[in-house]
Amino acid sequence: MLSLLVPALSEPAASSATPDYERISTGLKALVDISTGLNGWALLILAGTLAVMLSTSYRKPPFPYRLIFLVVLPPLWYLVRVLERGNHVQSTYVAMLLRPRVDQIARDHLAEANTALAAQVRFFEIAVVLIAVWLALYLMWWIFLDRPQQPLELQE
Repeated sequence: MLSLLVPALSEPAASSATPDYERISTGLKALVDISTGLNGWALLILAGTLAVMLSTSYRKPPFPYRLIFLVVLPPLWYLVRVLERGNHVQSTYVAMLLRPRVDQIARDHLAEANTALAAQVRFFEIAVVLIAVWLALYLMWWIFLDRPQQPLELQE
């Protein structure tokens, strides 16, 4: 029953693979490696941004300026999309390995993984630009508008 669901597992691996299939498989593995690196960076940025926003060890702007934190919401969504597209690239590679070793099937999986990786890179770039905009707004507030509170005895 399992061999009906996954026919590639019942075929001999080395004898049915062509040199073209092997080349495509190697290229697809390279795409997976690039995608894995982007996933690592996306997780690092996501965790760092959330740690900064949720920590209490830095100065937060008062209400009207606190709205700059809304700029962080879109990049968080884009970073989640980076992770989702990375998962798709990796699952495409696994799906190719489980299917019959036919060049056209490998090419189809390569095209699908390439499209997913292109979207992943685009989402990552957008997220980084938006995080940079938020950081620039926060730094402008911190440099130009932040006035530390003076102790009560010095205010008189």
